[in-house]
Amino acid sequence: MTSSDYIGLFFGAIAIALFTWQGLNLVSKPEEWLIKHGRSTAEKHIRASRLIGWMFLAIVAAILCS
Repeated sequence: MTSSDYIGLFFGAIAIALFTWQGLNLVSKPEEWLIKHGRSTAEKHIRASRLIGWMFLAIVAAILCS
């Protein structure tokens, strides 16, 4: 493997970790995330943030399974 391959793997690992972390935060406690980022905690925003969290986790799963 060349050095550019290692750099690509490094940034890929960071992206997977970031998507997993944010996805789990959005799925498990969307109210805290919305308050922290200055968003309304209305039910429609909570549902949307949970959906985004599940999408992050689905992307990570697709990457890891390929």
